[in-house]
Amino acid sequence: MSYFTIFHIIALVVIVILFILFLIISLKEKKTSVVVSMVFLNVFVMGCLSIFMILIIDQYTKKAKVLDLSHERILINETIVFSGKVQNIGGFDITSCTLEIKLVNAPMEKGKLDGSIFKQERGFFDVFRSTKKVERSTVEMEFKIAQGLKAGETRPFSVYMPYPASFRVPSFYHKIYCH
Repeated sequence: MSYFTIFHIIALVVIVILFILFLIISLKEKKTSVVVSMVFLNVFVMGCLSIFMILIIDQYTKKAKVLDLSHERILINETIVFSGKVQNIGGFDITSCTLEIKLVNAPMEKGKLDGSIFKQERGFFDVFRSTKKVERSTVEMEFKIAQGLKAGETRPFSVYMPYPASFRVPSFYHKIYCH
């Protein structure tokens, strides 16, 4: 399976043709310092343009979505398991998909506001002298959930992540990135 689609190949061929055209134009210059700077500028601009075009084409040709995402907390080892299916909804093969999961601890629990969000230090320098352990309110992890996904194919996945014991009512957010 190849990473490049027909659109990638067309874009790279056009960029190579433009590179050669601008290289010929820059070599017709008389001064060598100008020629060297124009060649380096040509290489830099065409390199940046090719990377930019590959990323843009990936965004529109390699699409996937997560189906039936569910989570279950395992208390014995303080982890949370996310399971579901990933489906290639584009017309091209996907090399790999990465799922980003974000847990956010909510300051509210069953209609009551947590009073700890209103507690403040007394002075400016107390912030630096504080010996209290600051607990994170967000946990974010990335998981590779699929590789070599054909067009229209659906595959199950299951990932584990640590669940902070201090979280009361977390919210779950996810994003999928494919290339």
